[in-house]
Amino acid sequence: MAGSPLSLLVPPAMSFGIITVTLSIWVLVRLWRAKESLVASAPLLSLVAFVALTAVAACDRRMGVGLDAALASRYCGITAFVVVALYIILTRIAQSERQPADSVARGVVLGLLLVGVLSSLFEWSDAAARSAFLKRDALAVRTATMASDQQLIWVYPNPETVRELAPFLERHGYSLFHHVVPSPASARYEGNSTKCFIDTINNRVGPGEVHRQNETRIKVEGWAVDETAGDAARWVYVSFDDKIDLPAFTGLARPDVADYFHRPGYAWVGFTAEFRASLLPDGWHTLKLKVLSADGARYKTCGSLSLHMVE
Repeated sequence: MAGSPLSLLVPPAMSFGIITVTLSIWVLVRLWRAKESLVASAPLLSLVAFVALTAVAACDRRMGVGLDAALASRYCGITAFVVVALYIILTRIAQSERQPADSVARGVVLGLLLVGVLSSLFEWSDAAARSAFLKRDALAVRTATMASDQQLIWVYPNPETVRELAPFLERHGYSLFHHVVPSPASARYEGNSTKCFIDTINNRVGPGEVHRQNETRIKVEGWAVDETAGDAARWVYVSFDDKIDLPAFTGLARPDVADYFHRPGYAWVGFTAEFRASLLPDGWHTLKLKVLSADGARYKTCGSLSLHMVE
């Protein structure tokens, strides 16, 4: 917890936290011995106590979603004030008592701050991967009523809680529902496309059969190109019988498609869409893709495939 603001990764954050707590104990011992410094540092010590209690309370309330989420730097960022307060206190002690150990301790705290900044900059360099995780979770919430339990568990341990709360957010336009996402319902149909394809259904090629007793979810994977933009499609929907349009998670790596068309821009045209098998009744269903233009005003269809649902 104490090291969370200094690193986005758990192991380094734990190491920084151990060092911070050790220094805090050492500082308290030094202040206890030097009564004058203790009185002068009382406001900063009050800040440290307030921050520590606040962080502990926040993390305790979030332990239900796992240790990593509870210790996430965005929730424990307030603990950065502890490191700053330690540096100020140590600077005062070093100036008044001029002990080598105090100067060393102050240098350690300053080093922690510098290493933390550099560590965070290095970790955030992989921004695309982190953005993909956020995009995946946002898609799960948007499609909560259709999404599988496996998708929603990434958002919250209890999928039913997400299904209950997502409609409230959508109804009031809160959070990610504040922005309207383009859909085929509001777009103009412009015919068929030859640059999109359904590769697999539940990791099986071609027309498939899904037994609900054995498979609780349906996962569709493939690739799609926005022919107008000549780039990876941003908005892809998997349509079932032209009644259910399920948004897909786009931007997945497909170097094989880029190689086939000799177009480097097609390297990220992959998509995946997942939903609960219970949404489809028994019998045969037709799947096809609806690929929207970048502005969401037009769409094309392709990749028709049959799916047989069995209880």
